[in-house]
Amino acid sequence: MLETQEVVEAYIALGNDFLASSPAPASVSGPGAPANLKELMRHPRKDEFLAAAREEVTSLAGGKFNTIKVVPMAAFDKRVRDRGASNVKIIPSVIPLTVKPISGRVKARFCACEMRKFGASADTKSPAAQLCSVRWHGCLTLLFKMKSKQLDATRAYCHGKRDPSSPSIFLRLPSMWSAMGYPTKDCDGRPYLIEVIGNLYGTQQAGRIFWQFMRAFLLDIGFVQSDVEPCLFYLFWDKAFTCSWSGSTHAGKQQAIVVVFVDDSRLSWRGPTIEAYVDFHMERVFGTPSVQSLRSVYVAQRSNGTILCIGVAL
Repeated sequence: MLETQEVVEAYIALGNDFLASSPAPASVSGPGAPANLKELMRHPRKDEFLAAAREEVTSLAGGKFNTIKVVPMAAFDKRVRDRGASNVKIIPSVIPLTVKPISGRVKARFCACEMRKFGASADTKSPAAQLCSVRWHGCLTLLFKMKSKQLDATRAYCHGKRDPSSPSIFLRLPSMWSAMGYPTKDCDGRPYLIEVIGNLYGTQQAGRIFWQFMRAFLLDIGFVQSDVEPCLFYLFWDKAFTCSWSGSTHAGKQQAIVVVFVDDSRLSWRGPTIEAYVDFHMERVFGTPSVQSLRSVYVAQRSNGTILCIGVAL
């Protein structure tokens, strides 16, 4: 059914009413961090939190990711008239704050709050590694006497592209926006919005978009996806070869296995240079990753020596 002009104008008015009446979403800030704007303004590390939030927004709006941009309310009005009310969403946003437990460094993460009540998006499903697959990865690590470590894709959900045909998403400014030193209203007195251009944490399709990006990345650098577990990928070198990106030559008889769980990956490898090969491409695509070495692999055995179970201590 085609939308009438009355429906479109009513949706625009509803968007204005939403901005005027809808409260900011509850914070999901971590321990030691302020949970709301009032606590933030009284916190002894207020300036550090605000600086981290500004850095986060600047990074997302910069040329590398080009994920968000600030637009006037008129842009929302025009998009609704151009695409129709059913293809435009206006939802809350939030900037959770955390304090790293070891380093004490503060961190901010800009997120959309696209919950089910704001409308469902199509094609949101992505595979996640099952526990038995993670254990199988640990079995292979142990049996082939591999080394292992965790790879964290930096700003994972900022990678990948949104489908141009998917609904446009506009975000209400987070509650700390003014405290960060940014204007909240345009010259006409109407509130600014944040338009989501790329992939962003908190959108319903974020996990699927990143999964598609990560899968394509692993296949592009030579991994083969398992036929049984879609989150397991194998890379076996029988012969020596030269990487076209780095120009480095690698000897044959090297193996690597990756298990992907959401935005984290665990790499196991055997061979002198295959780890460096994977690290090179991870840094080329994602930037310097956060790497955590495997602390231990434990094995429970029956009295006859057969393996009962394998676990990984992270």
